[in-house]
Amino acid sequence: MSDSIKPSARDGQVLERKCVDCAALAPESASEYTLISARYGWRVTRATRQDGRGILEWRCRKCFTAFREKQFLS
Repeated sequence: MSDSIKPSARDGQVLERKCVDCAALAPESASEYTLISARYGWRVTRATRQDGRGILEWRCRKCFTAFREKQFLS
């Protein structure tokens, strides 16, 4: 299994730890909580696919800042 892919604890799906905007791979870490820390600054958001299913989207610090600003202006 790739370092950037971990099984999701909730439904057994594969969760890829890669920025959905710039495709940067998340750094290796002991857990997803480490990525969300101040050291790495990655963020995860919930989104809905076209088929109505929920998904989690990872964003690096730079892309999350742009995403948040875009959401605020909308």
